[in-house]
Amino acid sequence: MEELRREITQYQASIIDLTKWKLILIGTIGAVGLGLTGDGAAKVSEISSLILCVIPFACNYVDAICKNLQIKTCSLRLTMAQVGDKVVEQSKENVVAAKVALRGERVENALRIFWIFTLEEMVLTLSTATINFGLILYAMIFHSQFSNFIIAASVIGFLFMFYVEILYRVHMKRIMRD
Repeated sequence: MEELRREITQYQASIIDLTKWKLILIGTIGAVGLGLTGDGAAKVSEISSLILCVIPFACNYVDAICKNLQIKTCSLRLTMAQVGDKVVEQSKENVVAAKVALRGERVENALRIFWIFTLEEMVLTLSTATINFGLILYAMIFHSQFSNFIIAASVIGFLFMFYVEILYRVHMKRIMRD
């Protein structure tokens, strides 16, 4: 059991680290793409704005890895709850709440751990959606010859975000059924 607990803790630490790296990646790529270098007088090169097309793919890559780790964490918690670990006794209640929520029914007295996972998932997805939307607005407001590429990359980012979210929900339902 201790080994499973350590593994869950490592997964959670990895998710936190990846979320930090997502912010660093977005900030760095955005700074390069917008031309925010040390030289304040330097003009933003048209080609450097093309680098902004990488941001949606970086966001989705990090989101996909985090969601994979969340699936692994959930399956480990379910395993521990099924074995009868006293530390994870609350997880049995969370499993019931998760199954009820995945069926679309309303959960009375929502259990904390399950809803924390839901908030964590929501933060990942909404941050990616906000960044994609911001890139579309940027491309529409500051017209450049690469605006269409930025908009296309953001739309593809939205589509991939939905694809990852659907796959995640399918896998979570499969885990909860077993």
